[in-house]
Parts: sequence; structure tokens; C-alpha cells
Amino acid sequence: MKNVELLAPAGTYEAFRAAINAGADAVYLGGSAFGARAYAGNFDKEQLLEALDFAHIRDRKVYLTVNTLLKENEMGEPLYDYLLPFYEAGLDAVIVQDWGVFDLIQKAFPGLDIHASTQMAVTGCASAGLLKRMGATRVVPARELTLDDIKKIDQNVDIEIESFVHGALCYSYSGQCLMSSMLGDRSGNRGRCAQPCRMKYDNEYVLSLKDMCTLELIPQLVQAGVDSFKIEGRMKSSEYVAGVVSVYRRYLDKYLEYGKNAVKPHERDLISLSDLYNRGGFSKGYYPGKKGRDMVSLTKPNHQGTCAMEVISSRPGSAVCKALVPLNKGDVFDLEKEFDYTLAGAVKPGGTVTLSLPKKYVMQKGRKLYRVRNNSLINDILDRYTKADCKTAIQGAITLQPDKEASLVLWKDDTCIAVQGETVMRAMNRPLTAEGVQMQISRMNDTPYILENLEINMDNDVFLPNGKLNELRRKAVTELTNALTARYKRSTDNCSAQAALEWQHQSEHKGFTGNKVNVMIDSVSSDCMDMIRFVSSMDGIDGIYIEAEAFEDSKELAAMVDIIHKDGHNAYISLPYVVRGRTSEYIEKLAEDADMINADAWLVRNLESAAIITRLRPDDRIITDAGLYTMNSRARMRFDIEFPQIITDTAPYELTVNELLQLGIGNSELMVYGRVPVMISENCVRKTRNMCDGMCGVTKITDDRKRCFDVASRCRNCYAVTYMSDAVSVLDMPEQIRRMAPGSWRLTFTSEDKDCISHIIRDAILISEGKNMSGECYTHTTHGHFDRQIL
Repeated sequence: MKNVELLAPAGTYEAFRAAINAGADAVYLGGSAFGARAYAGNFDKEQLLEALDFAHIRDRKVYLTVNTLLKENEMGEPLYDYLLPFYEAGLDAVIVQDWGVFDLIQKAFPGLDIHASTQMAVTGCASAGLLKRMGATRVVPARELTLDDIKKIDQNVDIEIESFVHGALCYSYSGQCLMSSMLGDRSGNRGRCAQPCRMKYDNEYVLSLKDMCTLELIPQLVQAGVDSFKIEGRMKSSEYVAGVVSVYRRYLDKYLEYGKNAVKPHERDLISLSDLYNRGGFSKGYYPGKKGRDMVSLTKPNHQGTCAMEVISSRPGSAVCKALVPLNKGDVFDLEKEFDYTLAGAVKPGGTVTLSLPKKYVMQKGRKLYRVRNNSLINDILDRYTKADCKTAIQGAITLQPDKEASLVLWKDDTCIAVQGETVMRAMNRPLTAEGVQMQISRMNDTPYILENLEINMDNDVFLPNGKLNELRRKAVTELTNALTARYKRSTDNCSAQAALEWQHQSEHKGFTGNKVNVMIDSVSSDCMDMIRFVSSMDGIDGIYIEAEAFEDSKELAAMVDIIHKDGHNAYISLPYVVRGRTSEYIEKLAEDADMINADAWLVRNLESAAIITRLRPDDRIITDAGLYTMNSRARMRFDIEFPQIITDTAPYELTVNELLQLGIGNSELMVYGRVPVMISENCVRKTRNMCDGMCGVTKITDDRKRCFDVASRCRNCYAVTYMSDAVSVLDMPEQIRRMAPGSWRLTFTSEDKDCISHIIRDAILISEGKNMSGECYTHTTHGHFDRQIL
């Protein structure tokens, strides 16, 4: 049976130590920059270097998260200088989202493994195969994949698969969520997500998914081809990390040694995981192929705890409760927002507890009370995994011969060192004993080692002071540590600062050069056909994007393309926001019918569709949408290398005017009006509310600040797109548009009426021609990030 890695998170050095001590094979963590958990404690340079040695001595690995999008001024030297000391110290791999970062690391740091982050939204064989060809050694697929989806990747692509098995689930596909960014400038793509999915919408937490627990799925996950079991939680405490790791370590080892019949989770372990953290209970994530209401924690967005007591009687100021699970002294119960209750003593299941409550407070009989801190469990974890570090077994041999230097050899596996000490003397009255030598040399308390076996070669009448034996031991331990860590060290001779700096690009656009106006109908609603025909009838438009999913079949799609062509416009086919499972077959069918459809280009929104179209239609032109991020020029150039048929990319939604100027968008398309898709999700609000009828439609949700969002159900391929409440518009900033000089402009319409559409198109054409717009102000619009920098 193949080896399976258990991969733990660490947001602090304490959590890192706890993870290793609890049995993690590898730990992923963030440094002082470029990581997707900016609010975790993270590691400074010295801590990270120390962590590398700590792990490598114990044959464990460390992966560094560099999984954010980098702006133009952050590429090159800043990133190179940041990574160089960790590369030299033996960093095992980097986890990457940004294509520019991928390219820089690959060229500047030879031999450093690159893991494609879940932020890349890898959803199938095509995208996994693409990243394999690019040089990635591992992919972290989207958390939305089923066991069957993962198995297909494993069977068709020779690449390691790392999958999340426990912890929080984002509502949106990772890397495809702009909600936090657009609402409050805290970008998830920069590690600063404010978690708007954990907020109330229409008085319920309709976007807050339960945490995932896959303890029962260990056999199926291994059989599907998962090489690394990844636990989420870089924002969590050290006791959480150690507790979860220890449980998964135990069951993973059982499976690897005894097979699937040995993996039958005990109730106490499931309770322990629940005690450590859960949101409204657990789900098995998307692995079983199901989604919907059962995955959502509608009433509580944070730690719910474990159902541990039931009220059996109550009166004002007190309540009698029955214990449902073993209770411990110091356990904490979350009774109301206003107060918690700490248990005074241990109680067995079935025993009773009398709670002292605020006066006139009455609890309803039958109410379940949830324990949010299992005090005994936490203390046990802290005692086991944080007070002393795990040790690695070594072997030794000592030679003590009179009138010769003492010699001590220590080794671990194939790493061996030998040191010499003071000259051994002949004993005058108290010669050394084997037991005494064994005791002195085995004193490894303050070291990372435990001496399993010591071979002692000495005469019967020799003597060496204990202090000299201790000195010999310390010298040998230091040498062994140096030798063990040296196995991982790299020379920086092969590193290339020049490779890091090449392709640095400064835009020198002077004046307005772009004059093409393209219109996107980003809708699959029943009236979108009428919208397309209406837009096509207008003059001054260069091209029209139409959603492939809005059409019944390729013939209907081809007919609409023909109408657009006859009206004198280019026709671009917008492919689905999500491509996985059966949707891949849908894309392949479109590619098969491409000659009949006769579109001028494909708009690809994810790596999977880009890779499929490139493989099946290598001569067709493609346009990359904003979800394929080109936040820096190096990323854009790497896309051009991998997809030479790209005719333009879409300028990122998260850059300011000045940042777009620095990037240079003379060959890019800029959305100057439109509602930004802020979430692409496998779950759908309509299904969560038991309203799913399989028909495409829009559901409105409203947050506590009365901001309304449109959730569009894309039922053909069963996913949803959530749009910003207000449209982003820079049509009232014509001078800034001219300064940025985009290659083309995009107007995106989702639910606007014809009057609004014609008015906006007319203004855009006027501005593109260097004229003044009509002067009418648009309501419900924002400048987005054009004048607001993301954090």
C-alpha cells in the first residue's frame, strides 16, 4: 500500500511544534509575506529557518505558502530575496497560486518543488495535466471535487494529489471569491478575507458551510488517489492542530497497516473532533457527490461545540440538566451570547448538573446545551504535544581505550558522524563501568534524539571523567544535527537573481489607444436571447460575448452567432465559470461543434476549460477572463507561453488605476461597467432553501447592511454565481480610462433593462471616440477598486 502524507497547518511556531509532535508528516505554513492567511501569527525569518531544521531532523517536511496574487511592484527582487534563505535552508516546497510567482520560482530556484494551490481552482484532468507539464509536482484540487473526480485525475495524470480532509470549507471556489475584497477591500487573494460568507443574509447564515470531517472516508480517499491528507486551520490554536492531527494519524496508520475494515471511528474520537471545532456539526464535504442544505450551518457561523447536556427541568434562576456525554471539571458551555457556564466537577453520562442562572432566566425543558470547551481534552493535548518535543531514534558506538582519544560515533539511517574527545586514562581506583558510560551518553533530554542502542567498546580498567563524557556526547550531538540538516541544504550557486528579474515590465502607454467596445451578456435567464438580439442591433460595438450555457444546443448557439455576424459584430462564446465532471464533456462537445458554431473566440474562465479548448482546438483564439489572474506582467506572459492563442486577457478587478498603469493593459480588456461576479459556488442558495426546481433563475439575498446580491443559478451545469449588489462603473472617469489605454473595453450586463443597456453603450462609445458622455449619472454604481486599494 502506498505511503500517504498527513499534512498539518501551522499559523504559529507553537502550532508547528504541536503538529510535528502529534504525528504530522509535513506542515504547511506562511512566512512574513505572500501567504493566504495574513491574519495568522505566521513565521518570521528566524522562526521559519528554525522550523526547517526542527522538521528535517525528524524526517518531516515543510511547505511554504506563497499562495497570494502579487502586484507588479512585488515581483522580482522582493520575492527572490524573501525566498532565497529558505531555499538555501532546504525548504521542501512552495504552494503557489499566481502564475507569475510560479514562473519566477521555477526559473530562479531550480529543484524547488512547486505545489499548485487550491486557489488555482484545479477541477479536472486537463488543468492538472497542464500544471504537470508546466513543472508542478503536486496539485491541491478544488475542495468541490468528488471522490470520482479525484480518481479520474489520479488515473490520468502522473502528479501528486493533496486534498483537504478536515476543517473549514469556503462557500466559493477558492481563488474565485472577490466578495470580501469588493465589500471591504480585504482580498481573499491577498490572504485577508473578512469571511462575508459567515455573515447573515435574510436572517440566516445561508452561505456558511459546515466544517468538513472525513475520518470515515480515509479508505475511499486513499483508493481515489489522494497522496496527502491536508488539514485546514492555519488560524487555529496549537491544541486544535495537535488534536486533529493525532486523531487522523491514528486512523490513517490503522488503515495503512490493517486495511479499510480497521477504520471505524470511535464515538469518543468524533466527539473530540467536535469539541475542538465545528460549525453546526460536520459534513463529508463534496466527496460523496452531494450538496445542499445539509452542508450549511444556518444558525451558527462559528464553533458550535458538542451537544453535551439536555435540560430536564427548569425554574427562574436555575436548571437541572442531564449529561449526554462524559463531562469534565472546567468544561465550558455557551448558554447565551451574554454568558458562558463553567462546570464545577466531572459528571458521567446520565448524571445530572444543576446550573445557576441569572435571576428570572428560564430554560426550556428539552433544550440541548453545547460544550464549547472540553477542558480535560485540551489539557491532555497540551500535556502530550506541547510540553515536550518528539524525538528521533539514533544509534551509537563508543570506544574507550587507554592512552587513546575517546571516540563516539552516532548515526541515523545512512547519516553517520564520528567525534574524538579527551585521551582515556588508566583507572587508579574507580574504573568506568558499561552502565555508567551508557547512562552518560544516553542523556539526550535536551536534544531532538533518543539513543536506542549504544555499542560500548572499552577495556576494564579505563577512566574518563563524567564531564568529559558529557562533553563528548554534546559534541557528537551537534555534529549529528549539522549532518542531518545538511542533507537538505542547497547551494545558492544555481539560483538566478537575473531569472527573477527578467520580464519585469513597466508600461509606457501615453494617451488613449484602445477604441473597441465589447458587450458581455452575462446571463442565462429566459430573456437573455432578447437582450443579445437587442445589443446586436446597435452600432458602434465591436464584439458580443454570449453565454454558451444559455443555449439548448450547439445549433441554437450557432444560429445566434450567425445573427451577430450579420449585424457586423464579432461573436465570442463565454464558457462556464466552473468546469468539472460532466461539464468537461459539455466543453468537449462545444469544441467538437466549433466549426459549425463559427465563433470568433472562446472566453475561458478557468484552467480546465482553457486546457480543454487548447488541446482540442489549438488554432482557435481564446480570451482569458478575470478569474485567470494576470495581476502582474510575468503572470500574463506565462499565460501567453502556455496558451499562445490568447488574443487578450481581462484586466484584474482588484487593481487601482495607478496599479493598472504600472501593470500596463494596452493589450488587455478592461471592464468599464458591470456587476462583478464575487462568488462562484458549487452550492446554491435555492437548493439550500429547498427551492431547487432545476430551472435557471436569480435569487436575491440581503445582508444586515441592506446590501442586495443576485445569486444566479446555472442549472445546466449545477453551480451558482453571486453578483455584487452595485455595478462597477468608471464611465464617469474618462480621463483615467484614457490614461490606462486598455486594448478594449467591456460592458457587462446581467439584469439591466433595455433603456439602461442602450444608455450605457451609447456613453461608452462616445467616450471611446474621445467625446463627452451624455451627462446622466448612473445609480447603484461604484468605482470598485479603481480608486480603492485592496489590503
